[in-house]
Parts: sequence; structure tokens; C-alpha cells
Amino acid sequence: MRVAFTIDDLPLWPMSYPPEGYTADGIVTSIRAALHEHEIHGVYAFSNAWPLDKHPEMAKILDDWVADGHHVANHTCHHIELPDVSADAFIADIDAAEDRLAAWLGKAPLKLFRHPLCHWGETPDKLARVNAHLKLRGLTPVDVTSWAYEWTWNRAYRNALDAQDDAALSFVKSSFLDFAVSQLRHDMLTAEHWFGEPVVGITLGHNVPFFADIV
Repeated sequence: MRVAFTIDDLPLWPMSYPPEGYTADGIVTSIRAALHEHEIHGVYAFSNAWPLDKHPEMAKILDDWVADGHHVANHTCHHIELPDVSADAFIADIDAAEDRLAAWLGKAPLKLFRHPLCHWGETPDKLARVNAHLKLRGLTPVDVTSWAYEWTWNRAYRNALDAQDDAALSFVKSSFLDFAVSQLRHDMLTAEHWFGEPVVGITLGHNVPFFADIV
């Protein structure tokens, strides 16, 4: 299989702040170390800008990411979803991310964009308007062909950590690895069947505590 690995939501996972024992910087540092160990280079992080307004020091996370030879792409400023807002509001949030993340976006060889949760909107009109704006800004939308759903395992992992349940921690880790590999193989074979030839897939991880520990 040929698969492009990507990361969503640097510098901070938008659904919750890191629990005790974890920091946003520490989580991303663990992911960076794993990528380095396995010689995986040029990974695109689809980033939100909102954390930088609350925590300017998190700019270091993006600095270190780019220093490792990876890239930053646009994932909107506030991680809003197109069905929840007007096309104008969504476009404004794309532009806000372009402005706030310009120092890192400008260093990437490709200008890429990913819809939060890969949700391209609920009406053809909204999608057409957003696509036209992406084209105007020179942004290429990038979706995902295979999800590992590590954020779901993250909830169980945090519960097991809180309970200090070693058996549960072991099960969460092993079940994720079994599932992630099986899901990737299934998705890649399905894509090959659909297109009649092997394709290059796109998968992703999120910067949650569980992924930092399992990556």
C-alpha cells in the first residue's frame, strides 16, 4: 500500500485541553519523534489558528513541526463545519486561518485545505461557493480515504488512565492497532476495486493523548 500520512488540528486538539500529565507540545513532540524514527517526512499538518490567539507560545509547536521538514496547511481558523454556518462565514474563517498561519503556510510546497471532519457542506450552492473561493486562494481541498478513529479510543484510554486499570490500557492499545491496520487494508482494497487500480491513500492522526502514546 502507498499511503500519505497527515495530521489534523495542530497545535491543539479542539475538543478538549490535554489532561494531567500531557501538554499540547508534549503530544506533538511524541508524534514528531515517531515520524522521525520511521523516516516519514514531509507530513502535512492541517492546522487551526484559534489556539494561537489564546496561547501565543503554541507557535513553537508549529515552528518545531516545520523545522523537522513537515508542512502546515489550512484547516480553518476555528474548526467550524460548513453545515453549521453560512458560506460567507466559512469563507471568512478560511481567510482568517490564511492570515494567522501565513508564517508556516508559506513554507509548504503545496497550498492545501481540509474541511473540518471532512464535511463539505449540506447544499451544492454552499459547496460551489467555498470551492470557488478555495480556487481563488490557490488552495487544493484534500480529503481522507481511511480513518483510524483514534479520538474514539482516546476516550476509553483516558478512562483507563483515570482508573489506573492496566488490563484496560493494554486492551485499548492492542484493539486499536488491530483495528487501524484492518481498516486501512479494507479501505485501500475498496478504493482499488472502485477505481480499477491501486491508488495512493490518505490517512490521518489527531494530536490526542492516546495517539501520542500509541503512535
